[in-house]
Order: sequence, then C-alpha cells, then structure tokens
Amino acid sequence: MKQLLPKEINTKDAELCTYLGAVGVVTSLFCLIQHLQVITPIVINYYFALAYLLTIVSYILLMLKKPFSSISLIITSTLLFILILFYLLLECFSLLASLLMMYTIIVTVVLYVSGIPVKLKQHQLYRKQENSFWND
Repeated sequence: MKQLLPKEINTKDAELCTYLGAVGVVTSLFCLIQHLQVITPIVINYYFALAYLLTIVSYILLMLKKPFSSISLIITSTLLFILILFYLLLECFSLLASLLMMYTIIVTVVLYVSGIPVKLKQHQLYRKQENSFWND
C-alpha cells in the first residue's frame, strides 16, 4: 500500500519557519556587521565572519522550508558555540553573538520538538513523487 504524504505543510508550521528564519537572518546580519566593525587583521576573524554568513544561509534555508535547514542549524549552533568559546579565550565578549547562539540552539530545539524537519522531508518526498508521476 502506498503511503500518503502531505501535499503542503500546514500554515502554522510554515509561518513558524518563516518568522523564526526572519528573526535569525536579522540577528545574524547584525552580528556580522558588528563583527566587521571591530575586526582585527587576524586570520581567525575571517572564519568568524564565515560562521555568521553560514548562519544567515541556514536561516534563509529555514525561511524557504528546505529539509536541509534543520541539519545546517545544528552545524551553525555548533560553530557559534565554538565562536563564543574563542571570544572568551580572546578575552572579549559580544552579547549579540551570545544571544544569536542561544537563539539558534532554541530554534533548533523548537523545530525538532515540533517535528518540522520530518514534515519538511515528507513534503519533499511528495514533491518528488508528484514530479516523477507527471514526468512519466
């Protein structure tokens, strides 16, 4: 028997992804701007900026409701945690970067508790089935 997959993600989950992603993009952008304002010419600072850019991309993927967004948020949560540890080792502190790290961890937990990554994967499988049906 063929498994029925949902045609669309319900509006509550879609809006949740959109709003969480939008707030994440804005916060990540502010962190990137703050970082670029106080950057010193040390090579590791450019990797920090790359971590912020990856966070922006992860939140854009979440806004677009891509199934890979949940995995990329886990990766960026880890990167931001490492970034905060480096900030502490360098004896500097950024409240905005700390808030972004906590926000990213909370968003990742909320997504997995809500089951949104599974729904996004099911939706992607439905789209693939539909495209293969129409291509045949």
